[in-house]
Amino acid sequence: MDYGDPAHFLTWHRLYSHQMEWALQEHDSSFTLPYWDWVASNTLPSLATSGPWLSGPVHPSLSSACGGSVTQRSFSGFSSTSLGNQVQIALANTDLLTFSLQLNSPHGAIHVAIGCDMQTVGIAAYDPIFHLHHAYIDYLF
Repeated sequence: MDYGDPAHFLTWHRLYSHQMEWALQEHDSSFTLPYWDWVASNTLPSLATSGPWLSGPVHPSLSSACGGSVTQRSFSGFSSTSLGNQVQIALANTDLLTFSLQLNSPHGAIHVAIGCDMQTVGIAAYDPIFHLHHAYIDYLF
C-alpha cells in the first residue's frame, strides 16, 4: 500500500496509530494514545520538549536527518488559526476522498513545521511527537 496515496492516507494512519497503541497496551491494557490538538495550541506539547521525548534514539542503522543518532527537530512554528481553518474546510466535506485530500495539507504542514526527522518518512516515527500528531489526525478522522 502506498501510504502517500490520498485514497489511503487516513486509513493508513489509523492502522499505524492503532498498531502502536496495541503494542503499548501489552504493558498497560488501559493505555490509549494521547493526541496533540495543534489547532488549539501552536506550541509543542511539554512532554515533547525535554528528556527522552526530545532525544529518543533513532534505529542504529539510521541517522537523524539533521545529524546525530537521536531524534532532531528544527521547530519553526505555525499558525493554529490557518491550520484550524483548513481542518474546518476538510470536516465540512461529505466524501472521504475530498476530506482526506484536504486534511492531508495541514497534516503535512505539521511535519514541515517540526522539521528534521519529522520531514523524513523513513525515520519520522522515531520522534514520539509523530504519534501525538497522528493520534490527532485519527481523532479528526
